[in-house]
Formats: sequence, C-alpha cells, structure tokens
Amino acid sequence: MPTDEEQHWEQEYAEFEECLAHSRPFWRTPAHLLRGTSMFSVFERLCTMFPDHPHDHNTVFYLFEHPGVSPRMYSVVLRCSHFEHDSADDVRALTEFLAFASASLSTGASPHLELLDGCRETLHIRFYSPREEIVTLLQNKSSQTAA
Repeated sequence: MPTDEEQHWEQEYAEFEECLAHSRPFWRTPAHLLRGTSMFSVFERLCTMFPDHPHDHNTVFYLFEHPGVSPRMYSVVLRCSHFEHDSADDVRALTEFLAFASASLSTGASPHLELLDGCRETLHIRFYSPREEIVTLLQNKSSQTAA
C-alpha cells in the first residue's frame, strides 16, 4: 500500500500529466530514480544553482514522444513544482543552467523555457532533440509509461 507521501506525489504528477500529455506517449522519471546516472548531474546542478526548493521528488523529467513524425521524435521536459527563483538575477542564472542542461541532454537544439511561474513556484523547461542515450535512460528508469 502506498504511503501518504507516495500518494501525494502520484496525485501531483497525475494533475500535471492530465494537462500536458494530450493522449501522446510519455515516460515520467522523478529525479530520485536517476541517482547514479549521467542525468542526475543535471538535477544536482539545478539544486546547486537554485537551492530553494528543487528536490528529488518535485523535480521530474518527462520524455514525450511526438507521434506521427518520422523518424520518431522526442522531447524532454524538466519540471520542478517548487521553484522560488524568478528575479532578474535568477533568470540570468537560469540561462547558464539552460546551456549546461542542453549540452548534457540534447543534440544541439535550444531549450525552451515553457513556464517560469513565480506565483505557483513552477518551472518547466523543454529540451528538443534529446540524445539517444537520454531517451533510452528515461524509458528504462521511468516509473510510469502512459499513452
């Protein structure tokens, strides 16, 4: 039986996924499942640069498949549901983080800052053209696959 904490996170993930997935395949991988992998360094860098409050459950990597596109295309969304950094200085630091994360996750496409919401304390960044090893890692480490 899931703990109250596990139920809390599942509910939070499900609410976000209902808004974003739009019936397309995706894989969800909370940061804590990436320990010991190359992707965990992206999460660690986020925590170092923005210590208030990313942690290993509220920071989640999503892999989205874009159906109907040949060859198969994916994007990666980094979501942090408690991100209290939205000042001008924070945005400048975020561009440094974006460059680091993009070099680690994608094959050269520029990342997109999809949401920086200071009121809801939420951050969403999308990385297009993820490296093949990132796609495989997220598929293998995911806690849920849905369509």
